[in-house]
Amino acid sequence: MAALERFHGPGLRLVIMNPSLLLGPGDDRLSSTKVILDFMARKINAVPNGGLNFVDVRDTASAFRVAMQKGRHGQRYLLGAVNWTFVKFFDRLARLTKVASPRLAFPSQVAITGAHVIDSLFRQWNLTSPLEADSIEMAEYFWYFNHAKARRELGFVPRDPGDTLNDTVRYVRENFLGSR
Repeated sequence: MAALERFHGPGLRLVIMNPSLLLGPGDDRLSSTKVILDFMARKINAVPNGGLNFVDVRDTASAFRVAMQKGRHGQRYLLGAVNWTFVKFFDRLARLTKVASPRLAFPSQVAITGAHVIDSLFRQWNLTSPLEADSIEMAEYFWYFNHAKARRELGFVPRDPGDTLNDTVRYVRENFLGSR
């Protein structure tokens, strides 16, 4: 760990915080919440085979503050709330938003290969691809976290994931969809 080697003087500490997908209100650039907007705008037509972990940005901000005081030098803390398949994630969003969850699913290799072929064709025609092949491929994996160390050492306790999704949906509606 090259960064750790630079932090070896008196009073210097390096504490590494790795949050999963950040959801919650306040993402003005849609850097993490774009998946929620795309879902609500019915732009997600197929459900990926993988899974994700997400955490509320407000819980992460609190954990960062605690880590400045209690985090151990050279230690890495994973911050996540819940591990869900994309099927479960989209089903929960469907209940909150009243937007139908995508049901179309492809075997992983078909989804990945098809995404790369479509992306390649659009690039060949000097057009913007309607999908991001790398994102399709990443969604076929399980991006699961275990936050036990952060809980044990930093007292990290994430809020209920339903509250996070509800607040995120409300924020996206009010700021990007005109409260529809």
